[in-house]
Amino acid sequence: MEGLGFERFEDYRHWLHPHIPIPVEFPPGPLQIGHLLVREVNEIEIEKVKLKILKVEDILLDRLIMAQEWKDLQAQVQAEMLMYAHYSEIDWSYVHQKSTLLGILKLFQKIQRKVKRRMKR
Repeated sequence: MEGLGFERFEDYRHWLHPHIPIPVEFPPGPLQIGHLLVREVNEIEIEKVKLKILKVEDILLDRLIMAQEWKDLQAQVQAEMLMYAHYSEIDWSYVHQKSTLLGILKLFQKIQRKVKRRMKR
């Protein structure tokens, strides 16, 4: 990462780049969303380097958990933005199933209804 211009942040798992406004995180394993293990990730290749990244559904679930458990309004806004930006590609049955297991189904449905109304405008 240092060779790409990133600097390690003080918690040692986040990396920052002076020209990129998004931190990169290397979380310790096993990778989980709430108490559920992440079973699948997306794999992308950039200049012959393979990177594994979370699926949008799992990022959405993570934001929903933060919104509910920590009363994090910013996480709720991020969940809404993710839904809106990726609506047609999200596996909604997966998100519904996992939301039920994670105890965040009501919040998920509330935000999904809001996004659906926004999309109809």
